[in-house]
Amino acid sequence: MSKTWPTAKLNTGATIPLLGFGTYAAVGKETTDATVASIKEGFTHIDTAAIYKCEDAVGTGIKESGIEREKLFVVSKLWLDRKGDVRAALDETLEKLQLDYLDSYLIHWPQTWDSKGNPTPYGTQPDFHAAWKEMSAIFKEGKKLKSIGVSNFSIKTLEELASKAGDDYVVPAINQVELSPDLPQNELLAYCREKGIHVTAWSPLGGGTSNPATNGGSVLLTHPKVIAIAEAHKVSTGQVLISWGIQRGTSVIPKSSSPARIAQNAKIITLTPEEMQVLNSKHADAENPQRIAKGESKTKMALGWTYEEMGWEERERM
Repeated sequence: MSKTWPTAKLNTGATIPLLGFGTYAAVGKETTDATVASIKEGFTHIDTAAIYKCEDAVGTGIKESGIEREKLFVVSKLWLDRKGDVRAALDETLEKLQLDYLDSYLIHWPQTWDSKGNPTPYGTQPDFHAAWKEMSAIFKEGKKLKSIGVSNFSIKTLEELASKAGDDYVVPAINQVELSPDLPQNELLAYCREKGIHVTAWSPLGGGTSNPATNGGSVLLTHPKVIAIAEAHKVSTGQVLISWGIQRGTSVIPKSSSPARIAQNAKIITLTPEEMQVLNSKHADAENPQRIAKGESKTKMALGWTYEEMGWEERERM
């Protein structure tokens, strides 16, 4: 085991730690305490978002930890209803985090919602192109944003972003998407590598069918193939899945409010080529082929867009 964690170089030249601390569904003082605990365990990559409603608690945790700002890589995200209001949204995020700048700011989803939180049709203005143009301008000013990126973008939406950006196009530094052995997205990962876009995996412990044995969590955590690898290394199944993501060259952002679990997640292992192959092929017997984000699978809609508009295809699982 090691706490000398691997890093990756972004297309900006900056370095991103491959093990990060996620804050989705975190609340209040619990989030502050967990942020402090994660930094004490060596986490310097902190991931949050405006829609998580915890940026203020994360900011307090960063401040209470006493860590120097330059040692952190802090990521937050622009929500769907702020695509025409990027500067104000960013300033609100910075104020809550008590920071002068972000290491990366991501468009959380390509869809647009109106001011009342209602999904709007594909192509509604302001769209992700308008948001990217404004984010690019702020990034080029060189003060509040060290890099910009996207989240939940497919090959289709990444190509749309590039095709309409013009000669001054800023290539996203990061694309944060759902990734696990049940949803490896090999084609998207290869595409991003070709374009110089780093990939961050959200939900790296898997999603899909809830499992009572994991309190409604991922079936991957109790899958026999993952358990066998964990037992061979005398670690948790969560550590196996985190290590798999890191060994693929992606950054991973597991979330926990438990100091013991945070400490456990901080201990990554080296998987053998044979173990990597077992996990690389795990998607072939996934118990639920749907993404976590495909909650509206009966209508094939996601946050107001069709799967076709999102660029989601079954081949992404292969």
